[in-house]
This record gives sequence, C-alpha cells and structure tokens, in this order.
Amino acid sequence: MSIITLEGDYGYSPYKISGLDEGSVIDAANATFIHDNDDSDGESNPYPIMVYDSPGVIIEGGTIEGNIDQESAWRSVYDLGNAAAIRTEDTPGVVIRDWRITETWDAIRVSWNSDDFLIENVWVSDARDDAVENDRLLSGTIRDSLFDGVYAGLSIDPSSSSPVDGSDQTVTMEGVLLRLQPSLYKGEMTHGSFIKTDSATDGEVTPNLRFIDCVFALEVVEHRSYRSMFDAWDHTIQSSGNVFLNLSDTPLPDDYPMPPDGWEVLQGQEARDYWEKARAEWIERHEDGEAPSDPGSETGLEPEPQPEPEPDPQPEPEPGPEPEPEPEPEPEPEPEPEPEPEPEPEPEPEPEPEPEPEPEPEPEPEEGNANPTFRGRSFKGDDSDESIVGNDADNKIDGRNGLDHIRGGAGDDVIRGNDGADLIWGGGGDDVAYYARESDSRASYGIDTIMDFETGDRIDVSAIDANREISLDQAFEIVFGEVSGTPGELAISFDSELGKTVISGNVDDDLDVEFQLYIEGDVALTDNDFIL
Repeated sequence: MSIITLEGDYGYSPYKISGLDEGSVIDAANATFIHDNDDSDGESNPYPIMVYDSPGVIIEGGTIEGNIDQESAWRSVYDLGNAAAIRTEDTPGVVIRDWRITETWDAIRVSWNSDDFLIENVWVSDARDDAVENDRLLSGTIRDSLFDGVYAGLSIDPSSSSPVDGSDQTVTMEGVLLRLQPSLYKGEMTHGSFIKTDSATDGEVTPNLRFIDCVFALEVVEHRSYRSMFDAWDHTIQSSGNVFLNLSDTPLPDDYPMPPDGWEVLQGQEARDYWEKARAEWIERHEDGEAPSDPGSETGLEPEPQPEPEPDPQPEPEPGPEPEPEPEPEPEPEPEPEPEPEPEPEPEPEPEPEPEPEPEPEPEPEEGNANPTFRGRSFKGDDSDESIVGNDADNKIDGRNGLDHIRGGAGDDVIRGNDGADLIWGGGGDDVAYYARESDSRASYGIDTIMDFETGDRIDVSAIDANREISLDQAFEIVFGEVSGTPGELAISFDSELGKTVISGNVDDDLDVEFQLYIEGDVALTDNDFIL
C-alpha cells in the first residue's frame, strides 16, 4: 500500500496510473484539473483522472473543472470526443470520494472489472451526459452524493457490440440527490431518465437495484425513455425512504412509469421547495466537513445482500432534521435552435436487436460496383450493423456502434470502424484506418479486419496512449513477433490459421494486449505504414 499526493493546478495534463498495490490511496484533495473534450484549440483533456489495474485503490478529490459544452446539441458535443472526469478500469473495489466536478460529460465512469465500487461524497454540477456510467453492469454503491443537473443519472446500458449480463449483480444508491436537467437533444430541450437500462435486450440483463433515502428530481415529464424507468422499477429489490420530485407544473401523465413502494411522490411547488431544502442541507452538511470519509466507519450502509427472488428489505433510518436554508433559484436552460438529426449511441437509444455473431469476412466488390450511401465528405453510422459505401471525395467515415462493413471510395479516406468487429475496405486512394481508443478494436469489443491494405494506406494509432505506466501521451513502437510485456509495444505477426496479419498493442506491464487489429493476408508492414 502506498499514498500518492497530488497538489496544485494540473490544467490540461491528465493523471493516469496503473499497477498500484492493493489499498493504495491517491490523495488529490489539493489538486485541480481541467476537463475538456474539444481539441480544436490545440488543448483537451477528455479523461483527467485514469486509474487502471489497481484493486482497492482510494481516489480522493480534488476538483475537476469542466469545459464541456453544455448548450450545443448532444450529438455535436459527443462528436468532439467521448469523455469522463474520472475513469477506472480493471480496478475492483475502487473507492471514489470527496470530488467536486463541474460541467462534465460523464462525471464518473467505472469500466471493465471495476466491480464492488464505492462512490461517495461526490458533488457534480452540470453533466452533459451521465452522472455515473456503469455500462459493464458491475456491482457497486453510490451514496451520500449530489448530482445537480445531469442529462441522465446512472447508465447501466452496455453497447450491443460488447454485451454483458448483469442480472446477477446489484447496484445500490443510498442518500443520493439526483436532479435531471434538460438540454438540447434531437432538436428539443429534454433529458434522459434517472436509470438508463439496456435497450438491446429490453432490460433482461439489468442488475438488481436498491434505492435507500434518495431524492430524484425531474424537470421534463415527457422525457426520454420511459422504458428504462419501467425496467429499473421492475428490477428494484429494495426501496425505502425515497422521494420522487416532479419540479414542473405539468402533472405526471397517466402512462408515466411511477416508482414502486418506498417512494413518496411530490409535484409542482411542493416538489421545488423540497429539492431546494434537501440540496441546501446536503451542501451545508458537506461544507461543514460532516460527510463520511472512511467507508469502514460509516454506519449508514449495511452490507450489500445477495439478491433473493423475494427480498425482505430492512428498514433504513429516517433522515435527521433539516435546516431551513434560503432557497436557491434553479438555473433555467437556454434553448438551442439547432436540430440534431443523428441518433444517439449511448443515452437512451431506441431498442435494437442483439447483433449476430461476427461473420467470417468475405471479399466484397471493388469501389464503383456499389452506390455510395451518402453525399458530401463525412458520414457517421448509427447503432446498427451497417454497410457503408463512400464516394469519390476524400471521405471521413465513422461506423460507430455495430458490426459494420465500411468501404471507402476513390479518394484518400479516413475510416474509423469504432465499436464492434468491423470489416474495412479502403478502396482507391491513400487511405487511413483510424483508431481513437483501444476499444475501437480488441477482443472484448470486437476486432476489426482491414480487407485490402495496400501501399500508401496507413494505420493511425496516435490517439491511443501506448503506456499507461507513465504520465502524458506515449507513442507505440513497432516490434515483430509477439509482445514481450513491455508497455508501448505494437507487435506485428502473421497467423497462418487465420490467414491474417495480426497487430497487437500492449499498453501496460503484462503480456495481455489491449488493442488488436487484423489485416487480411500476409502483409509485410513497416513503420511507414503507421501513424504512431
């Protein structure tokens, strides 16, 4: 176990670390970071805090000041780059506490193998997307936290291209204040749901949910994804002492997914008064330093039970008396007139069928034998399995989610498969296969195959940090054969059984690869074939 102290203004410099001893502490109480997903001005910091492979680590904050656009259309902001103020991966038992986060995209993202997480005493204001993203459906607890103005609450919605079953997991929310805030999405001012559940299977993989002494507040009654809330209530195994607030003067409609027993429902002025009082009390209590800081000494949270077919929840203590603070005005969102026609990849997608297993790639016609699927230079796909054909311009194509077949045209194209096992034909011209992150192509998300790599084509992996072990962004180094366990290796080999050239990237200190890509056939690659 070790204690790492972070102090001062880190600005746009992210802090990343991996391989800490179990139970280590990252003390960032006196540190400040900027969170920004827009690199058009030459500076960005989409993931200010990144922790990998560090079981039981305690990440204590700290301030993250976001510079994420809160007013433009959801799709426009997302296209600048996915982002989260704090991200963990392969870090089971992680504790994230005492953070102040403002104007973020996702405030906290617990990703692969970070089960049994604890998030507590976190104050988030203005999250353009999720308060907490837990799309790997991990068991964990969120407690004693204020999420004041978010598009969506807890996301437990795995990508259809990397499905996971969380039906045997349990997520607990205790003492959580959560207010949904409308923002521009598909041409209307709206917000998502408190819990965003799996759309591909109609909620079959949703974890069990426990709600204790929570206050949930909405501003738009006709908000997106009633389906998710019906699903969340269906998977609730414990509910007590909660309050559900409709802050608008429009009553909840007859078809609204009303909460189950254990929730008191208030509407209109009564709801607004309740929220202002609860919010002010939370802020006053935490500014006075009365918030818990030791998860082992906190008595409010009972050990998480294993889900039972017919749970018998224990009663929770009623909250203590509340002070009478001056009410604070609720911020009014500023409408944005621009329509946003493109579909959303993460928040509240429309139900999609589960994708079929990855097909064995078959040669497709050369360019010119199929009609282009779009006009202009740029195209972004949706969440489905698509066949995308470029035109004669220098195209920029992003397949997004799904198992896509993408074929460039005669120009010098930049093609990103994104999530899913995609098949890519560059076609004529000097084309670039672009990889923005490890999960664009790896075994757990689906491995891409470039079907027609030719002289002049290149593979761009410059956006991937090749070494998690040290700070800042590192470039890969080409090696031939297998990875040796050294971070930063991009190994090139030929698999005779697959009949493919295999490109494997290792970003940490082990023999596992975090990025992998196939090229059809035995291709003699050199450094000149890559943008590193």
